[in-house]
Amino acid sequence: MTTPALPAAAQRNRFSRVRDNLHLVPEHMHDGLMLYLEHGVEPGSFLDAVLRNDLVGAFTRADELNQHAMRGWAELMYWHIPMSARGVNVDQWMADRRADAALASAEPKAAQPRSLAEHIDDVYDGTIGPKAAV
Repeated sequence: MTTPALPAAAQRNRFSRVRDNLHLVPEHMHDGLMLYLEHGVEPGSFLDAVLRNDLVGAFTRADELNQHAMRGWAELMYWHIPMSARGVNVDQWMADRRADAALASAEPKAAQPRSLAEHIDDVYDGTIGPKAAV
């Protein structure tokens, strides 16, 4: 079952509870977890084991800081990580986030604002504005 695509601002708000509780786990894990949740970036082996509820795999792959933070990981997973992003749903979560990114990149982009200098150059070059009579 796929989760519906959300605009980027809604995605950030969706994970505000996760962000508010990142203090439960080692700081060097924050970026990897948020990249997984927001963009479907494949996590490293330890985080993958945590997300898949593989206790033995998580402990065998954990560095010392993560070994000491296992209770925090359990709390974060249970209370703040969506069920659709953990357990047997990890692969589907990554696929859905990647599909969201592909759709977003396929949408036409708004024209980038030009700098004043570029605009002035165009006026002097005659690219835009009234053309001088020859």
